[in-house]
Order: sequence, then C-alpha cells, then structure tokens
Amino acid sequence: MSIKNTLWNIRKKAIRMAKTIAGAPRATGMVGLSLEQARVVYGGRDDITIHEFVRENTTALLTPKHLPEDHLFFGRQFRFPQAIPGYKAVLLDVRNSEFTFQRHHLIDDQRRVIYEPHLTFEDLAVKKQFLVPCKKLNGTVAYLANTLFCQYGHWLQVQLPMLASYWTLFGKENIDYYYIGDGQIKSFAEESLLQMGIRKEQIVGFPCRAD
Repeated sequence: MSIKNTLWNIRKKAIRMAKTIAGAPRATGMVGLSLEQARVVYGGRDDITIHEFVRENTTALLTPKHLPEDHLFFGRQFRFPQAIPGYKAVLLDVRNSEFTFQRHHLIDDQRRVIYEPHLTFEDLAVKKQFLVPCKKLNGTVAYLANTLFCQYGHWLQVQLPMLASYWTLFGKENIDYYYIGDGQIKSFAEESLLQMGIRKEQIVGFPCRAD
C-alpha cells in the first residue's frame, strides 16, 4: 500500500470518528436533588413518586479514652446528612425506562444529571463525557453509586447508608439490582453487600436502565 493510500485511509477513519463524536449525546444539565427542586422538576408526573425520607439521629459520639496530655485531632464528627438530627433525604421512585444509570450518575429522560444540590453542573466530570448505550435490566434498580467510584470513605459514609433508606421505604425484597457505578467492583464493596444478603449477580458495575 502506498503512503498516499495510507494517509487517505487515516483521513477517512478520522472523519468517521469525528462524525461519531459529533453525534454522541452528552448530559444537558443538572437537577440538584433537594425536596423543593424535586417537586418543581418532577412533581405531577405519573411515572415518578417523590418520597421525603426523614430520620432522627440519636447517636451520641463517645470521646476516645486517652491520656490527659495527649491531643486528639481526629475525633470530629463527619458533616454528612446522617450526622444531622432530623435530616431529610429525597428519594425518587421512577418508573420510566428512559432514565439511565451511567457515568456513576442517575440521568433523567432529558439527559439531566440528578445529583447533590450543593454542586453545579460544572463541578461534575460527566459534563465533559459522552453518554453511552445502556443494558436493559428486567426489574428494579437502586442507585448506590458516587462520583468517586468505590472510594472506601464514601462507600461507608454515603453509599452504604442509602440501603437503610431504600429498604425502609421499598423493602429489600422489592429491589432486584444495585447500581454502584461503571467499573471494576472493589472487593470491599462486593464483600460488604454479600454480607448483607445481596447476591453477586445483583451488583451492577456497568451502564444500565431498568424496565
């Protein structure tokens, strides 16, 4: 093959790739999931039920035993919702297969990312990423992901506590799969879920949508 033909083939491949990239969908924006915002954006829809989940936290922190001359710098309580008495969580019960789980997020039928209300769309890496085709799963899928995929601290403080909310509202027996993000599932995540009676085939580490 001549150099001219080689360059021509490279050019054709580059053009095809550019057309593919140009046509690939991206997220269009973000919905900060506060109770008020959920009611404004999704209220009145027949395919979405908004649950206001309220929990009173009566857990008291115990000061670690130490010598009087020792100074502790690690005894502070994490400022996550679980640590705030009377905190409220918003859960969306979605019955719309156009909602997808991908890029570690739940993305609605208008390609808007649903995530924490104190962040902006510009804060999220998904703003610059292409969205991908998702595997269809038969059943119910619960969001158990985070932008930091299987990061140990977030797993313990944010993702695992979601289970209590899901099981309280919907019942463990009514959830078929748990989406924990796109990527190789870390052993500590899989082991902790298995210990709680979630089967390995229920743990989803790939882009998906539910029926």
